[in-house]
Amino acid sequence: MEMGCCSDLGPMRMAVMAGRPLFTLFRHGAVPSARDTATADDRPLRDVTPVTSRASILATALAKPMKILVPCDRVVLSGGLLRFDRVAREISQYGHEMVFAVLGASPPERPSDVPVVDLAGAAQQTWDCVMVPGAGFPAATIEKFGAFRQRQFGLRMQHVLNDPTRRDAFLQVNRALDPHVVVFNNEHWPPASHKDFRADRTHVLIGAVDTNRFFPTEGRAPGRTAWVIGGLANKNPIPLVEAVSDCNGMELVLFGNDRHGLRQRYPEMIAQGRLTLRGAVVERDLPGLYRNFDCVVATEFFAGWSNLSAEAMASGVPVICTRAGTLAFARDGETALVVDDPTPETLRTRLEWLRANRSLALTLARNARTRIEKFDVATYARSLLELCRRNGVESRA
Repeated sequence: MEMGCCSDLGPMRMAVMAGRPLFTLFRHGAVPSARDTATADDRPLRDVTPVTSRASILATALAKPMKILVPCDRVVLSGGLLRFDRVAREISQYGHEMVFAVLGASPPERPSDVPVVDLAGAAQQTWDCVMVPGAGFPAATIEKFGAFRQRQFGLRMQHVLNDPTRRDAFLQVNRALDPHVVVFNNEHWPPASHKDFRADRTHVLIGAVDTNRFFPTEGRAPGRTAWVIGGLANKNPIPLVEAVSDCNGMELVLFGNDRHGLRQRYPEMIAQGRLTLRGAVVERDLPGLYRNFDCVVATEFFAGWSNLSAEAMASGVPVICTRAGTLAFARDGETALVVDDPTPETLRTRLEWLRANRSLALTLARNARTRIEKFDVATYARSLLELCRRNGVESRA
């Protein structure tokens, strides 16, 4: 039997955990408790304190349909905007509508099922809520966010999707939009930092991953002998490539745009089939891609929510990751192998250890799937609708 084969990773529990509200409310001026201000390493993995009932959230989902506008510069490949494609799909089953407002002139990077309008087209309609996702926008696009202060756009909600390294960019968006509500997507922002943002209220809403699309399977492609590692080509890939280059019997598959010149830098590994650059992968092909991996490695230094790690965990694939974007679900030796400094030497050691220890791989995969189910996109989408309702969508329309 092949060492480290993922065929023993299934079948696993595939039922999505019953929907729970996953957001915490902080009113401006409130003093956070010691439990709120503890660092991630000081506390066990936990759910974010709910502020409303599951029944209330479901009632909101089934209530009067909402029209939600999501401004962006263009439809990009980033996971931040892709999250709203998934939310749009979830809320549409309850009659709610989400539309992208494209404010830039560049062509889209990917297809999307979400309807698209320009600023002029959006201004001709009435909206219940406008949600600005992230801060990776050109300055000219950020300036246009001021247009959404008009009453016809309803509730203004800013989403903070990255960690505090992007603080200045998020504050620029905050000043331009002047939101009623700021929603933090991760625990990298301590509650005390929320007061830097102008808003009536701030919330924490963590997630999310589509645990219905990404799920464990019985095995992998037949006839394969190498141990296959998955990762991202556009997010600090060089330490991972260097680590795999010295490991016999391992192959590395990287997807996403090659922004580091990997094709020119590692032609021999590519020729040998030990490094494959898949390029951009459309969403419908992602679940099948993960099922071919024996391990996934996330080497990011900065992130809010690591889609790579979350999707791998949902797919039943063992994960090696940094703490960036994984505070809510990655615990070293329990749900993942967590590294503070992803050097080639550190990654090589963890990869060899995981390949040689099948029982560890199985334990990590099972624990991780159970944990990540708590952050499923269906619950996230319903909780987001509830945030709109709690913050007065109807009174602002």
